[in-house]
Amino acid sequence: MSINYYKDCKYNIDFDVDTVLKEIDNDCNSRIKQIRRSDDLQHIRSESKKTQRQRIIKKEEALNLKGLQAHLIDGVYLPFNPNWTKVAINLSGGADSACLTFLLSDIILKNNYNCKIDIITHTRVYNARPWAGPVSKKVYQKLKQLYPTIIGERYSNFIPPELEHGAIGNIVGKRSADQITVDSFNTYIQYENDYDAIYNATTKNPSMDVPTKDRMRNRDINLKKVRMDDLAKNKADFWRIMPLKMIEKDWVVKQYMDHDKLDLFKTTRSCEGDGNGVDKLAGLDLYWYKHNQGSHIPECGQCFWCVERQWAMKENKLEF
Repeated sequence: MSINYYKDCKYNIDFDVDTVLKEIDNDCNSRIKQIRRSDDLQHIRSESKKTQRQRIIKKEEALNLKGLQAHLIDGVYLPFNPNWTKVAINLSGGADSACLTFLLSDIILKNNYNCKIDIITHTRVYNARPWAGPVSKKVYQKLKQLYPTIIGERYSNFIPPELEHGAIGNIVGKRSADQITVDSFNTYIQYENDYDAIYNATTKNPSMDVPTKDRMRNRDINLKKVRMDDLAKNKADFWRIMPLKMIEKDWVVKQYMDHDKLDLFKTTRSCEGDGNGVDKLAGLDLYWYKHNQGSHIPECGQCFWCVERQWAMKENKLEF
């Protein structure tokens, strides 16, 4: 490939990583375009695959030069800088964010990095799913028990139910008000605590026939259009890292199995059914929960997130 960015990057780690990664993309796409002019189909396939592999290698090298070590876990790269001392992760109480938290904690332990992980929880839909906050606390406490020297403080943000995606949809392009609130709070808390990076564990919508009306449309990822800077973006004062954006929940469930963390998995909750509905949760609203804390809260089994979790467990032949 004709990439010449090494000439600058090797001696200047303050390069703009977005520009470099886009240059790699442009060079790779140009190379593939030239390859496709060939009449030899086997040659096109072989050289295109080789070029795509080179794209991945060069992007990984660029991130390494920037200070990010790409830790490979079951085919997925989790970027991390060995010199970081404090990072944060958005932990909802669901399986995805809890999984990413323990994987990062394992990376820190295995490599003896001197780094703490703080937890950011965005309190939401308190009126319809009042148990969501307590579930996230239980997940945090369990992670704290598993990694007492790594898991640090827990910070909570509040999102008014009236601003939720389910209430008003998107307000700016493909972005909802709750997404904007999350991003804004992350930037604020980074400013307050000087985090080196903030991680988000959002995953791709699964490759299956699922109810579409209640899914988050921004999770319909076209893998051909995902760039490395979509996964790890340098925001000047800190890194915003979304390493699971290209993977699906079956991979997440597999990590709980492979790392002997099924007890943690059982503590997490994905269901977004609520007490205002007409399913198993009907009537279990804020006022009911206030006097019945500690009671078993069933899963609706019908919402997109329930179906996604059931699919991921089935893919891994996991039953409870």
